[in-house]
Amino acid sequence: MDNEEVIHALGDAFLHPEFTVSLVHCFLPIIRNVVDRVVGLLRLVDDLKSSIDYSDDVSSVLDNAMTEGISVIDFYVRRGQRLELHECACLAFSRALHFNTSLLG
Repeated sequence: MDNEEVIHALGDAFLHPEFTVSLVHCFLPIIRNVVDRVVGLLRLVDDLKSSIDYSDDVSSVLDNAMTEGISVIDFYVRRGQRLELHECACLAFSRALHFNTSLLG
C-alpha cells in the first residue's frame, strides 16, 4: 500500500466521530494530506440545506455502512442528511485542530 492509498482510506474514516482523534495522533506525518483530501471531497457535496430525520441509531448504521465500504460522506449524502454531514465534518475538523494546530496553515 502506498501513501496515496493510505490517505484515501484514512480520508473515508476521518469524519467518523470515533476515529478522528486516533487518526490525528497515529498518522501525524500525513494527516495534513488526509485533511486536504476530505476538504476536497466535501466541496463536491452540493446542497447542505436539505435534511431528512431518521430515528435509527446513526452510529451503528454508519459503522455497518463503513464495513460494507461506504464512505462517511456517501453515507450521509445517500440518506439525504447533508446537514448532519456538515455537523460531523465540523466536529472532526475541530477535534483535529485541537490536537494539531499546524493544520491551520
